[in-house]
Amino acid sequence: VPSIGKLDLHLYFVGLEEFDAAGARQDPVFQATIARVRELYGQAGVVVGDVTYHDVGGSAAIEYAVVDSIQGAGNEMAGVLAQSDPSAGPGLNFFFVREIVGGQDGYVILGIAGGIPGPPDLSGGPHSGVLVGMTDYADGAEQFAQTMAHEGGHFLGLYHTSESSGTSFDPLAGTPECPASRDANFDGYVSPQECKGYGVENLMFWSAASDASGLVSDQAFVLLRNPSVR
Repeated sequence: VPSIGKLDLHLYFVGLEEFDAAGARQDPVFQATIARVRELYGQAGVVVGDVTYHDVGGSAAIEYAVVDSIQGAGNEMAGVLAQSDPSAGPGLNFFFVREIVGGQDGYVILGIAGGIPGPPDLSGGPHSGVLVGMTDYADGAEQFAQTMAHEGGHFLGLYHTSESSGTSFDPLAGTPECPASRDANFDGYVSPQECKGYGVENLMFWSAASDASGLVSDQAFVLLRNPSVR
């Protein structure tokens, strides 16, 4: 029964204004982000191992800097994830783009995984990794690290503990739930404010929140059994 495992990260930078791969190695906020991702996964026994940095260049950097579509035939999300390099080795691929377009009214897509779970150790395909927009990078390392770790959690097999409606939940018995009865303003969403003490503190809560960072033992069970975690 595994209690610890190693997960390598492969980071791809796609036409960013903030930095390229070399600049990310020197950027203090980005390095603090990676350090925080280590801590978030570490609480589940997942040790972040090697971290590699890659630039997506040429026409792909121009075409995919802003991802305009995430569904349907020929969508840009599939195109950018296919830029992952099989020679980089096993691990989890993260692609950083300027923006991900397509959120519902009032919401911004901060990140999205290529699958729940995604295909482990299969680079170069349309689902081979996690897409992260730079929209919340200015908010600092904590929020950005939570976005990375949350979407990476999806790729490794974790679902939202509670969905936005408060009527569906992940299949794990030990994760907290925020039911629709907590929707105090009757807007159809269980918001972070309405779910304090009911799961908003978990990393896999459906919406970004300042304190959404915890993981429970059942979630660690799933993460440690993903083939990408060795």
